Amino acid sequence: MFLTITGKLGSGKSTICKILAQKHGFKIYSTGEIQRKIALDMGISTLELNELMRKDSKYDDLIDNEVVRISRECRDENIIFDSRMAFHFVEDAYDIFATIDPSEAARRVMLSPRGNEETYVDQLDAQNKLLERSRLENVRFKEIYQIDNLDYSNYNLVIDTSWNEPENLADIIYKMVCQDRKREKHQILISPKSLYPTEKLTNINMDKVEAYRHQSLKVEDEDAVSVIYFENYHYVIDGHHRLLAALLDERPFIKAEFINYDKYPFFKDTNNLISELQHIGKSTLYDYEDAGKFRYKSYPDYYL
Repeated sequence: MFLTITGKLGSGKSTICKILAQKHGFKIYSTGEIQRKIALDMGISTLELNELMRKDSKYDDLIDNEVVRISRECRDENIIFDSRMAFHFVEDAYDIFATIDPSEAARRVMLSPRGNEETYVDQLDAQNKLLERSRLENVRFKEIYQIDNLDYSNYNLVIDTSWNEPENLADIIYKMVCQDRKREKHQILISPKSLYPTEKLTNINMDKVEAYRHQSLKVEDEDAVSVIYFENYHYVIDGHHRLLAALLDERPFIKAEFINYDKYPFFKDTNNLISELQHIGKSTLYDYEDAGKFRYKSYPDYYL
């Protein structure tokens, strides 16, 4: 069995890989460690290495060729490929993407520094550098492979790691893998605490919320909330009643899907989304926090 896992920087994917390896006997192939070693050997930061890799694809070729070789020669083994582009090169794999709140990613990286090649002044500096490194990597992958590695449709499972412990995430991932042996599903599981509203709480019908609270469906069988992913945050467009029910029930995840722009043409223009966020304001976030008895990891700038 082959798994590939990639995701946002600081999402904890490498920790999840180690847990899956310990519990289920997977071998791990990590390209991130190779990339950090190359940067360290060259005496430069990973950000600087990414700039070099944009100009010279020999580094990517080295990594890609090794991934292909292993996947072809070790078909009978259980391997996790901890690699940005393994989903593109490994055949018959279950592909996973780990997403995370940008502030939480920075906090984790600050707590677990990866050597002198990745140093930060403070958490905000870490957040900005992680986002910039991710942006540069994505640009490079588009140039080399004509593929957007941040496109959720590339993966069988997208899972939010902002609020759950790695052990729980590893168990959920393994369960989803076993349920989808044919690699046919594409599911997005986001913590309700990582979903941002576009509707004021005063407009919510609490009777409808209570109806959702009494459902006993598994998260993967529930109706998905419709979201827009914009500048590192997930915004709910349709499904606020299900979102509030999940917050009140303290559910770890809610199923999400991207909105159908034919149904919601208003949001084709991101300026309209920004206008909506500014209109409902940050006070709406406080209302959802009070209802769900939590605090968001961070607050998107567009809520006034």
